[in-house]
Amino acid sequence: MNAVGKNLKQLRQREKLTQDALAERLHVTRQAVSSWETGKTQPDIETLTTLAEALNADVRELIYGPGRIVQSHIPVRRECEHEGRGESVSGDSVWHDL
Repeated sequence: MNAVGKNLKQLRQREKLTQDALAERLHVTRQAVSSWETGKTQPDIETLTTLAEALNADVRELIYGPGRIVQSHIPVRRECEHEGRGESVSGDSVWHDL
């Protein structure tokens, strides 16, 4: 079983759905869902989005696994024009280097 297939199965079971029930939501066959879960075939990107919505999940959970999404904030460094010092910017926060 591949990672996406394993994650799909975990998310489907988390939602207490059978393959048939998920297939109905997606307007596909049960065999299609089974094929994705076993890794025989892969859902395309559009189907991944639809799967995520049907499973109340994020597409990244299908790719990386349930509960493995971590938001990261990567500061961006730029020069402060008026003071000539560097500053780090992350979202709405700004930190100045001393």
